[in-house]
Amino acid sequence: MEASAPARRQGGLGVDTVAFNPLEWRPRGVAGFWAIVDHGADAGAVAAAMPMLARAGIHDPVALHAPRVLLGSLDFPDGVSPDASLDTSPPALVGALHGRLGVIDHPAFHASERERARWVASLCAAGVPVSCAEPSAELRELLGPELAGLVGSARPRDLADLDARERLSVAMRRAALRDHVERAAPPPVSVVFATRREEWLEHGLAQVERQSYEPRELVCCLHGPEFSADVESRIRAAVSGEVKVVRVDGELTLGDALNAGVAASEGELVTKMDDDDYYNVDHLWDLALACEYSGADLVGKGAEFVYLGGSVDLTIRRFMGDGESDHPRLAGGALIARRGPLEAVGGWPIRNRGEDTWIVKNFQSAGSPTYRCHGFGYILNRHFRGHTWNTFVDYFLVQSQREWRGLRLDEAGIEP
Repeated sequence: MEASAPARRQGGLGVDTVAFNPLEWRPRGVAGFWAIVDHGADAGAVAAAMPMLARAGIHDPVALHAPRVLLGSLDFPDGVSPDASLDTSPPALVGALHGRLGVIDHPAFHASERERARWVASLCAAGVPVSCAEPSAELRELLGPELAGLVGSARPRDLADLDARERLSVAMRRAALRDHVERAAPPPVSVVFATRREEWLEHGLAQVERQSYEPRELVCCLHGPEFSADVESRIRAAVSGEVKVVRVDGELTLGDALNAGVAASEGELVTKMDDDDYYNVDHLWDLALACEYSGADLVGKGAEFVYLGGSVDLTIRRFMGDGESDHPRLAGGALIARRGPLEAVGGWPIRNRGEDTWIVKNFQSAGSPTYRCHGFGYILNRHFRGHTWNTFVDYFLVQSQREWRGLRLDEAGIEP
């Protein structure tokens, strides 16, 4: 597999992910905004930005952190208060900001647009949502169109809505971590896709094909004999790039099929995608980036978003608040592992059920760290037709913390 760099900026603003990362980011139990002023900022310009902070203070109080000499020269409107106590050195800074709704930023708070751009990108990489007032053309150029569009359109009232804040945080951290962290090239990813259901083949292949991550390869494991004669040509026609097709005896377990795919793969990272679930275009980026900033050997998303099909026709969200942690509950259809540690634990467990639970246990027993990133960009599809794991719909309904009628890709952060 050729490890060519994708057609996007590499390194960008050089964000330090040791200092700025979303580890232990908090979706709940947060309040208030912070506005943080550089030492080189002009006091008169900061004073002129006070009405903007006052408007933000309508939604939640704003604490303005600045040098003491500057704070003493300012008049503070309702909703805005001075703060000189913030420790601006990571990780204390990031930990404190994770307890706030977000940061309100203005060009007056910085000595230059480049300093502003690096500050904004660093905060976003840490998962801290940023609302940028008056973004200049230079700032947009430095941040890139995706991140600039997100921080430029985010309003304080959006950050005060906890659900909207979480979606914005995920989108901002993804853009910042992907475009503004120094790396030689993204590591090659092998997608291992095992199926014994031809009726779900096109759906699953479409989920792989829509992935934006490069470089990657697909290893399609046809598990059992019940596939049409032209199945291999259809697979190669449906997916661009490098494709390998592996035949696996139907008497073998799902774990065997997955391990046959691993043996045929070449990527530095190996991920599993299921044939019937829904994935956002940036799903593989989410997993690869989480491997990078967490340092874990096995990374996954939780099955937070579940579509209950048939007559139920409901999208639910459960297990909220467990992301960006070492929580062991990971979805089998959203796992990625470093090749060496995966091979060291013997690959996927030789089981037809529960292989996702047991692989987490095996990694932890071997002393290999595991990590759970955010759950957006993935929907577990429970259509109640031929699942490997069958269970009653009530199992999911009693866990529901949010519900929407129909298949709601948008609520799970999945582009149509």
